[in-house]
Amino acid sequence: MRKTFKDPELQRQFDKNGYVVIDLFAPDEIKRFTELYDELEGAKGTANTNKNTYELSFFEKDVDSKKRKFNAVYEFVKPLIDKQLDRYLPIIINLFNKEHGTGEVPIHQNWTFVDEKKFTSVSVWCPLQPVTRKNGTLEVVPGSHKVISDYRGPSIPWVFDNLNELMKEKYMLPFELVPGQVGIVDDSVIHYSGINQTHEHRKAVQLILKPEEAPTIHCYKENDTDDIVTIMEVEDDYFFDFDMWKKPTGGKNKTTIQFPVHKISENELVELCNKNLQS
Repeated sequence: MRKTFKDPELQRQFDKNGYVVIDLFAPDEIKRFTELYDELEGAKGTANTNKNTYELSFFEKDVDSKKRKFNAVYEFVKPLIDKQLDRYLPIIINLFNKEHGTGEVPIHQNWTFVDEKKFTSVSVWCPLQPVTRKNGTLEVVPGSHKVISDYRGPSIPWVFDNLNELMKEKYMLPFELVPGQVGIVDDSVIHYSGINQTHEHRKAVQLILKPEEAPTIHCYKENDTDDIVTIMEVEDDYFFDFDMWKKPTGGKNKTTIQFPVHKISENELVELCNKNLQS
């Protein structure tokens, strides 16, 4: 498997747990990054889009605005990320905002963006204020990467949604971070984010990145009546103008596979995660 990190110890932790927490920003850098977020108007204009109760720039319809935010954020963080990751490039950059009493992000895995038998895509999650469960931090199921579901997309059912409440009670690990710290997460890790119960906005930036040489892919099901999943290669800018509620268009080198959805049990979840955690 191609490595993700330049630091061998970070790579070891990442391979075992599916995530690492590092200090990425110096105090003056996180201050300027927060100012940049506010200058870009954060994720404004996207609250309640597609029934979400949080603001997320991914759902913006203005492609030029999304590109402006993407370019500005990546220009700022690129030198810092390049010190940590081994030749990674961004696919999606999201700006999040949760107001008081809003913002639950359901338990999920991120979509499959690369051939995960060869490569690993990651999310760099950058909170802009101290985060805990109280204001809806990111939470992960350690060890759940690369073992739960290989093919993921907006039209593909989850194999674990029968365990959602159980995972919240027993298996989620919340990130408790201060500004400047980030979580770098394998996109195949099961994760979740709860409601912001404070009266301050909970702001964060997420960068989804892939190895520079890895083709970007997207996976989807044509319908709910069969077990066929389509995998197609897409351009790196494919997700700027993307509606997750519609059938995907474009793409090349399309292949189809049989992918029956098997709902896993709690015992299976623990056994699968332990393959990584005990390695």
